[in-house]
Amino acid sequence: MLITRTLSISVVLLLLLAGVFAPASSRTTYAHADYDRSEPAADAYVAASPATVQVWFIEAVDEGSSISVLSADGVAVDLGDSTIDASDPNSKLLVVSLNPDLPEGAYTVKWMTLSAVDGDEVTGEFTFHVGTMMGGDMGGDMGGDMSGDMKDGDMGGDMNGDMGGDMNGDRNGDMGGDMNGDMAGDM
Repeated sequence: MLITRTLSISVVLLLLLAGVFAPASSRTTYAHADYDRSEPAADAYVAASPATVQVWFIEAVDEGSSISVLSADGVAVDLGDSTIDASDPNSKLLVVSLNPDLPEGAYTVKWMTLSAVDGDEVTGEFTFHVGTMMGGDMGGDMGGDMSGDMKDGDMGGDMNGDMGGDMNGDRNGDMGGDMNGDMAGDM
């Protein structure tokens, strides 16, 4: 009876251990070749037009994977030579060449990968910018609008006439009284 009970406990423990470790060894892993990092980085501002866009993925990609780069108006600005970088032994890097001297602005990188692990297709996109945050279009628009308003007298006239005159008067007189009176009158 003692042998039977010991044998039963041993069998139960063996089955429990097998149940704990079996799923880990026979588990099927499904992975996807998702975006890891890029050069230029997502949302980056680069001072000059890059020669290429490089995108690394979290696992190996297969032939048929690609990246393309589009301008803000949807026009392709890459040379159509997207390829898996042969110098990457892990096959996780896609590279595409760009037209030289891209103008300042936003560019969208669209990617499609086929996983070398399980063949699953994944797509995604990110944006990078050529030019500085306040340069190019943004700086031109802001400068143009501000100088236009000032030339029309809207902003410049108010600042130099009403506000400037009131402030000069305020400095010579009672600042609190004049400022409240002048500003209320001008508005």
